[in-house]
Amino acid sequence: MDQTFHINTVPSGVSAIVVLAVLWGLFVTIYWMVVGWRAMRAHEKIADSAENWYYLAKRKAETKLGE
Repeated sequence: MDQTFHINTVPSGVSAIVVLAVLWGLFVTIYWMVVGWRAMRAHEKIADSAENWYYLAKRKAETKLGE
């Protein structure tokens, strides 16, 4: 009775699908990290712009009150 045990019993097509799934997951993860980073940078620019506008308006109001 000859019984051999094979470690690699998974067909090569399945392993190729696994590799593609991992690569796709890596791509999607990096893509959404870039999208999130760009959204954060845009939000920071808008927040800085609004903050600068607030301080300029406040300074202008203070100088008019001081006249």
